[in-house]
Amino acid sequence: MKPRCLVLALLCAGCATTLTKQGAQVVVYEADRSLPEEARRLPEGCRLLETTKPVDQMESERYASSDPYRRERNEAGTRGANVLLILSERTVSRPNLDCSPASSSRECLLGGQTWYRVSFSSYACDAEALQTLRSLPTGPASDKSSGLFSWNRGVRRTAAQVKSEILAMMQEGLGTSVIAAYVRGQRLRTRLTAEEIIDWKRSGIADEVIQAALTP
Repeated sequence: MKPRCLVLALLCAGCATTLTKQGAQVVVYEADRSLPEEARRLPEGCRLLETTKPVDQMESERYASSDPYRRERNEAGTRGANVLLILSERTVSRPNLDCSPASSSRECLLGGQTWYRVSFSSYACDAEALQTLRSLPTGPASDKSSGLFSWNRGVRRTAAQVKSEILAMMQEGLGTSVIAAYVRGQRLRTRLTAEEIIDWKRSGIADEVIQAALTP
């Protein structure tokens, strides 16, 4: 198998990972490893459970899907964690020459060959710490001193993608409040149409979850 095909095969294997009940409750944040520890420290109320050894990861792998760290979330969830912190540092810069250097579109990132050194830390955070984390920016902040940011990076999802994940979480037995909190963290490409709202309702999705999807 050619190297590129091998990489794509590995990416597809990662994309096929199903989010477990425990993994769905783990939210992902990232920080630049090169920043001072104080700038990337989680709030008080977060207890470190485990940290993995650093691994090398290509930029295209990080953007292979809107949720590329499902496996790591599942593993963190089995340890009792509800927060996964990614510490990353760029080691090789090979941007996609077909795109502007300033472009952060997923299509351009998928074509980039920049490499990162990343490690994963699992934390158990209390309710107050989680609330503090929810106020963090989405995607790398322009002010590097701000340190932590939410992994979501502003990727907009289709209603069908989010619906599929909601139904999977319902099948795993997650509560309505947990699912609604997850949906509030997603960004839909377009607002739900009347037909989509009716479809979600007929699929058994709770009003609270639909309301979360409708909230800007």
